[in-house]
Amino acid sequence: MPSLTIASVEAFAYRVPIQNPIKVSFGTFRDRPVVLVKVVDADGAVGWGEAWANWPAVGAEHRARLVNDFADRLVGRTLDEPAQAFNLLTRQLEVLVLQTLEVGPIAQAIAGIDIAVWDLFARKAGQPLHRFLGGGPIDTVPVYATGINPDSPEVFAAARRAEGHRAFKLKTGFDHAKDVRNLRAMREAIGPADELSCDANQVLSLEQAIAFARDVEPLRLAWFEEPIRVDAPRDDWQRLAAASTT
Repeated sequence: MPSLTIASVEAFAYRVPIQNPIKVSFGTFRDRPVVLVKVVDADGAVGWGEAWANWPAVGAEHRARLVNDFADRLVGRTLDEPAQAFNLLTRQLEVLVLQTLEVGPIAQAIAGIDIAVWDLFARKAGQPLHRFLGGGPIDTVPVYATGINPDSPEVFAAARRAEGHRAFKLKTGFDHAKDVRNLRAMREAIGPADELSCDANQVLSLEQAIAFARDVEPLRLAWFEEPIRVDAPRDDWQRLAAASTT
């Protein structure tokens, strides 16, 4: 794999206003932010990455500024393989993480740069990134309609279905009865064949998640995302899996 020298690293924060704010169990999204990361090498080749920036509302600009601040650590460096950038930044910024306790934002900024560097190496190799990483040919990419609010979600789902969507994910974790009612209404609106899933964003206890999974079992959910805390003990996850057909 040929080496390359980094000439510049730059982040761009964008926001798209949302007409109907998206409600999730931990807050409300009033716009859709995105942070794109551009890495250019000495030959002028470009790689693109993305830094996670959904929350909080000011997160996009904050992460973009972190990326731009970290750029000085890479510019002028020659990389022999893509992982060098990630390893270098992770090692150099460990003390900053301890100093600030901004574990997430710093990791997300590094990740955006890492993706862009991998994309840059892939482009230099004349391959799409998924092939460069060892993946096979891809002809289609499945999608699903998400960010569906708990307020009359069946109406939103029906409208998206009319546009051609055949998979849907509802935000849950608000109220057991309301969440069950919403999923039932959505299943009725989209029919028996379409894919239906939900995301509780980690707010349920193990007992609540088991009760919910059992109550929605007839709806044949494709998956139940983040039902309990992601740092819950493995035994809790195993008990939930054993108690649910989802």
